[in-house]
Amino acid sequence: MQVEEFVAVQVARNRSKKTLTNYRQVVGRSWVAFCLARGINDVAQYKLAHHAVWLSQLQEKGLKGTTIDLYNTLVRVFTAWCAKQEYITRNPLEDFDRSASEKPLPKALPWSILEEHIGLVKSRYRIVVLRDRFLIRLLAYTGLRLGESLSLRRVDVDLKQRQVRLENTKGREATWQPFPEKLLPYLEEWVEASYREWPNSEWLLPSRTGGAMPTYEIQRAFKRYGIATPHVYRHTNATYLLEQGAGLREVQVMLRHKNVQTTIRYLKIVDQRRRAIANFIK
Repeated sequence: MQVEEFVAVQVARNRSKKTLTNYRQVVGRSWVAFCLARGINDVAQYKLAHHAVWLSQLQEKGLKGTTIDLYNTLVRVFTAWCAKQEYITRNPLEDFDRSASEKPLPKALPWSILEEHIGLVKSRYRIVVLRDRFLIRLLAYTGLRLGESLSLRRVDVDLKQRQVRLENTKGREATWQPFPEKLLPYLEEWVEASYREWPNSEWLLPSRTGGAMPTYEIQRAFKRYGIATPHVYRHTNATYLLEQGAGLREVQVMLRHKNVQTTIRYLKIVDQRRRAIANFIK
């Protein structure tokens, strides 16, 4: 798959010994072995879905997030070179989210302080306290986006199957998103209370008037409580799943990331936390 020619070009460009070793071991061995095992004999046959599976396998082997990101970059450089040399008509990783690796790491909370944030929700209206505390759990336990959560209608909730229906999320078709059993009692409590308060509302999380809740009202409320922004709880969900041993590809699907590159960034947070734990010993 033109790997030897690619490495020869890198030698001619006076790449460092370490870089050349990385290309030979990562692209020439690990990646090529993965491709051949799946009957992929040409770069043109390689798809973005294959790439996500390969990266997931690297995670399963115990590689750190920063190492997986390096492996990802090396293969992307190779496929881009193949396209430039016109060995393939189109780079199979052209649609990879390049901006994701350039952004700062997402902020995620340690799972242990989640209840502390929930306890900071205060209001003179009991129903508002109950709603916003439930919303924090919904965001953190499912990884839903704020807009997705506020768009849920009562008919979208399937208590028996423990799932909610998401429609037109990020421009995609409707899908069912499972939620953990731990959320079920809080959801049942909230559904019962909201029916008493707003018997005619169609929304799972209505505003105080019973209508659709604007996202800016929740964002202002969370700021007033002195807690994290709603999206941080989504980041917390992704990081916690990875810390508990969930696969990279599995988390990508659960959070509905279009690109696995976005999910890789959470592995780096896990790396940072492990290093921090190692420093506990003085």
